[in-house]
Amino acid sequence: HAFKTFLKMANSERPRCFIATSAFIYPEAPEVIFLRNFRDQKLKTNFLGRKFILIYYRYSPRIACLMDKQKWVKPPVRQVLRLLIKCVSN
Repeated sequence: HAFKTFLKMANSERPRCFIATSAFIYPEAPEVIFLRNFRDQKLKTNFLGRKFILIYYRYSPRIACLMDKQKWVKPPVRQVLRLLIKCVSN
């Protein structure tokens, strides 16, 4: 349900953070906000970051759909994302 709502809002209101939103359930979760800001402030500022964003947008909606169907995947993905946040915030 959260993913469907997110998709409806994605084109007009929300930046797209499909995997993080699916993992943390809420688009306004602190981790999702951090990753969205990291994308906007770091990744969008360089060539490789922009390429990563394009690839992410291509494949992440399918991954998020899989995560919504296979709920057991969400806790490990949350842990990986938290580790990633910790690594890039230092």
